[in-house]
Amino acid sequence: EPPRIPWLDAGQPEIAPPVLPVLTPCPEGWGEVPPAGPDEVATCDPWPEGGPLDWIFKHGITPLSATMFSIIGFFIASAAFRTFRARSIEATLLLLAAVIIMLGQTPLGQMLWQGIPDIMVWLFNVPTTAAKRALLFGIAMGSIAFSLRIIFGIERAYLGGGKD
Repeated sequence: EPPRIPWLDAGQPEIAPPVLPVLTPCPEGWGEVPPAGPDEVATCDPWPEGGPLDWIFKHGITPLSATMFSIIGFFIASAAFRTFRARSIEATLLLLAAVIIMLGQTPLGQMLWQGIPDIMVWLFNVPTTAAKRALLFGIAMGSIAFSLRIIFGIERAYLGGGKD
């Protein structure tokens, strides 16, 4: 026979849920990490929201990207000045493509005309893809030719023999 417990004769007692401790807010610049489960408490993270990589991205990579974009802008402007002096159809097409790509990368281009970003994407996808394929084809043909020279013993410079 099980032991008799007098206070259980009236039924199961009400059990109050546990009271979690109240923490002070995180210091200025620290991020609050929410609790992972109902039995855990929030903690403070010394890195801002997103962690150290997010901080590096916001305070390092983003300013450096802006700097590179401005340097490229000045480079394109000087190239455009030299292109205007060339006065050929090819140079004019190159200048027009450069202006469209510059305007497509900035909010100013979208404010001027909504179609500029679409034209920029087309320039990146269609003519650029043709040029990439031509370069890749040339690299592949050169690699095959050089490999055949090594296989047939025509090229021996890789062995350190120099001229043969």
